[in-house]
Amino acid sequence: MIPPKNQSRVLSGLLTGALAAGALAFAAPAATAAPEPETPGAKIALLNDPSFVDTTDLENVSTDPGHEAANMIVGLRADGHTVTPFTGTTAEAVTTALEGQDTLVVPELERGEWVPALEPAAKSAIVSWVNAGGTIVVALDSLGTLNGLFGYEVEATSDDQWLNVAPTGSPFHGGPATLPSNNGSMSYQISTLPAGAVSQYADADNDNAGVYSTREGKGTTVSLAWDWFYASPAQAEGQDGGWRTVLDTAVRTGIKAPVVVPSLTPTPSPSPSRPRRATRSRCPRPRPTPVPPR
Repeated sequence: MIPPKNQSRVLSGLLTGALAAGALAFAAPAATAAPEPETPGAKIALLNDPSFVDTTDLENVSTDPGHEAANMIVGLRADGHTVTPFTGTTAEAVTTALEGQDTLVVPELERGEWVPALEPAAKSAIVSWVNAGGTIVVALDSLGTLNGLFGYEVEATSDDQWLNVAPTGSPFHGGPATLPSNNGSMSYQISTLPAGAVSQYADADNDNAGVYSTREGKGTTVSLAWDWFYASPAQAEGQDGGWRTVLDTAVRTGIKAPVVVPSLTPTPSPSPSRPRRATRSRCPRPRPTPVPPR
């Protein structure tokens, strides 16, 4: 049984599922087979700072499902990627983390906003690194990480279920046909996506995206609408329904020669005003009850 994040999400999820079941047939959030391994895997810097993300020692992950950052580390490594966790907000910490990597993964920022805490030179280094060819993948971007870095004004809404609408030529084209609204999901309003953004997964009305991507210079941004709570394969009976494959695809968009970190010369912010924060639809959740060892 999936541990609820809070009682209101469980009741809401049951009601939503009952209403939607007769209208659309979507994939259940069951575990899927590991993606077909490719060589080489992505070289990933993953934010694992407990000041911002929920994490734990990796040996505890299998019996403690509520630590999304740790779940992502375990899952990405299981699928053949090299993951280097990092912490910090200084220019030195960020540039050191990005050096030699092709992908930056930002898990759900459950404990605080990361971008406003970054030194200006650190923020500039991330933006320049993406423009030079890096890929940034953000899970459950309810605190506006991409808004803050690139000046987007993406707004979040309640969770949904999504169909694969990826265009021909997209790395997501031919991926899972549907994605479920796992416990810990939300949606991105398509009408608020930046110009040129591509919805890779959208609801039946094409109003809300579960996955979208953008091009920034030579690089790519990918935003995912699930947070990796109680996630397979970190938890043996964890949630999936195709999300594991989608994450694997998202980080593989960054597979190329490692991106050189540009100089730390600050660049002007893409927006003179503070970017609008995406507002998540769910209520704050209590700490999840640890799953007892089997």
